[in-house]
Amino acid sequence: MVLKRSLIKRALEGSKEFKDDRLFIIPLLSTISNENLGNASIDLRLGRWFLTLQQSSRTKLDFLKAEQEHEKALGRNDFIRFDSYYVLHPGRFVLGSTLEWIRMPTSCAGSIVGKSSLGRHGLIIETAPVVHPAFSGTLTLELANVGEVPIALRPGMEIAQLQISRAEGEGQDTGRFKGYRRPTLGSFGDDPVQQKLMQGKYAPAER
Repeated sequence: MVLKRSLIKRALEGSKEFKDDRLFIIPLLSTISNENLGNASIDLRLGRWFLTLQQSSRTKLDFLKAEQEHEKALGRNDFIRFDSYYVLHPGRFVLGSTLEWIRMPTSCAGSIVGKSSLGRHGLIIETAPVVHPAFSGTLTLELANVGEVPIALRPGMEIAQLQISRAEGEGQDTGRFKGYRRPTLGSFGDDPVQQKLMQGKYAPAER
């Protein structure tokens, strides 16, 4: 069930069912009775850090063998002031983050949705939209310009919407991207199933 405006406000205020399991969004620049709350979402703003992927002399990036230090080798961090902007050229990709630090309740999960007004001009936002229960940190945003004109990305601009849904049942908090305050590429864990597939230890099912 997606939470609508009234329940989102209750989660932010920590009232009743959210008393010991609040939703935190810091800073919440508009008051919770103002325009940053939609009918079933919360507007999020673009932060000041960008991680630009750079051209590399590597022939490929093999995710199975990706080194822990690959972010330093492949990316460049840029800090942009509020009175400036980052230019995203056509066909280019950059990682940004939300201005807001978010702590999700353990009873809720979130989904990131790009703003359609930006998408219609060629700015594609967030291709991995799930925010897990109990997540805390800023959200990394994958930003791509699929249009024909360079786009000015200004820190503080409205960039995406956060939808919140109830998460029921038991589960374990296994998120790998908690606590970050700037965009990150992340690392890749071992995949024992793929290793066994490569070694021929799993036979495909016969038709």
